[in-house]
Amino acid sequence: MKKSPDRVACANCGAPLSGQTETCPACTAACLHGESSGDLGSPLVREFRVLQLCGFAALAAGVLAALADSRFAAIVALTIGLSIYLVGLLGAWWNRHK
Repeated sequence: MKKSPDRVACANCGAPLSGQTETCPACTAACLHGESSGDLGSPLVREFRVLQLCGFAALAAGVLAALADSRFAAIVALTIGLSIYLVGLLGAWWNRHK
C-alpha cells in the first residue's frame, strides 16, 4: 500500500485513516497528526520492535556471560542477540518504507 500525505494508519490498531480524523473509527484511539507514529503503529512493525527487544535482551545476556568469564556462552549469546536485533531492525525499517 502506497503512502500518501492525507492517509495514515492508526497508531493503535493500524486501520487506515484520513489526515483530518481526530479519533480512529475502528478502535476510538486519539490520532496524532503531524507525527510519524502512524507508520510505527502497524501490527507488523510492532512485532519487529518486540523482536528487537528480544535481541537486545540476548545481547545483554551475552555481556553478562562475558563478565562471568564464560567465553563460549558469551560468544553464542552475542551472536544470536545481534542477529535477532538486526532482523528486527531491518524488518521494522522495511515495513515502514514499503
